[in-house]
Amino acid sequence: MVPAYDDPIVWEGHSSIVTEMSQQLPPGTTPDAILCSVGGGGLLGGIIQGCNKVGWEHVRLVTLETLGSNCFYESLALNPGVFSGAARAPHENVTVVHDEVHDVQVAHLAKLTSQATSLGAPAPSAGVVKMALQHKGGIKSVCIPDALAMQAGMRFADEHKVLVELACATTLAPAYWGSQEHFDKLVPPREDGRRRTVVFEVCGGFKISLAEMEKHQKEVEAEVQTGEAWRVLCNGEQWSIQATL
Repeated sequence: MVPAYDDPIVWEGHSSIVTEMSQQLPPGTTPDAILCSVGGGGLLGGIIQGCNKVGWEHVRLVTLETLGSNCFYESLALNPGVFSGAARAPHENVTVVHDEVHDVQVAHLAKLTSQATSLGAPAPSAGVVKMALQHKGGIKSVCIPDALAMQAGMRFADEHKVLVELACATTLAPAYWGSQEHFDKLVPPREDGRRRTVVFEVCGGFKISLAEMEKHQKEVEAEVQTGEAWRVLCNGEQWSIQATL
């Protein structure tokens, strides 16, 4: 009865986050990119609307999901304009629905397998998919494995003494995955050589505890011991990130 993410009122509420960003950054500073997690897309819709309000239409947005809950990534892949090349065919786990109101293809996941349950929307908001496709600053849509989000949450806790749930730690992964090359692909260095200003929208969440963090640490340790790299998807490309603690 009260949509969690698919309603203009929800987007309007989230848009105030960008107003606060514009007030808290040094005067005259425009971020080079804003990073946020995305499930159904309510937060992202608000950030896009907020950017339009404060004149940040050309700011790049980087959206992050975990593999197994990546309905937004799969939806962008079905529509031309963001991924390189033509729209691709859906995976076996995806049912495609054409939304006539917004004239976009929307991916519906048959099964959610990620542990980041707060990102567990089976399908994103068609209105937000449309806004993302039209965003002037461009969208980098990223999918990471749960373990990479766990690693980011552990490192964030070590550095900032704050616990965030897995869905929120997903946003932080590019700051901690140890690959400058791949971070530069998300947020290219400035042509004038100045340091980049990057905003990570970390909403915190409540599905986290010390016991959960200990469980995450054991899972990351087990994956590191295999010696295999973590698979990361970005706008149709596949990257390998070295698994580390």
